[in-house]
Amino acid sequence: MKPYRRMILAVVGLILVSLSAVHAAEFPNKPIRWIIPFPPGGSNDVLGRYIGIKLSKRIGQQIVIDNRGGANGIIGAHLAAQSPADGDTLLMVSTSAVPDVPTVIESGFPGYEVYVSWGAVVPAGVPRARAEKLRREIVAVLQDPDTRKWLAANAAAETQIMAPAEIRKMVHDDIKKWTDVAKTAGIKVK
Repeated sequence: MKPYRRMILAVVGLILVSLSAVHAAEFPNKPIRWIIPFPPGGSNDVLGRYIGIKLSKRIGQQIVIDNRGGANGIIGAHLAAQSPADGDTLLMVSTSAVPDVPTVIESGFPGYEVYVSWGAVVPAGVPRARAEKLRREIVAVLQDPDTRKWLAANAAAETQIMAPAEIRKMVHDDIKKWTDVAKTAGIKVK
């Protein structure tokens, strides 16, 4: 290949990379819908609204809270899954223990730990750059000293930042753990 062709290809490559970077830098360019699959007023809603306000300030776009309670979160999760894969929709996810029942250890299953965790996910297919930008901004909100103080005072919670692979492993391990508990206890889904 002649040197000037290589240079033209290199310039075209740089232009494409630059355009890609500009496009990624423009995101988000409209309000972000944050689906909270539980009714207003609960811990998920209060936490989502607090983080939404902080996130909005960081990204310069409004975070619109959309409470879609029902079917233990399935209605909101289904709505989020059906949303366009453009990064403009977040889904708050949570796992929690049921109050006023014996603990798992008290029920004869030593070694089981029950905790409450919250997270934000995007629909499958969202471009990696957009998902990563949202993740970075949410992590920045969670690492903010004011957020940490608010979480300690209002949710008795501490932040634990996890990489996507760690979250997938945690979910996988939880599914296995609770499947084993259900089998051992003779619980069947009808």
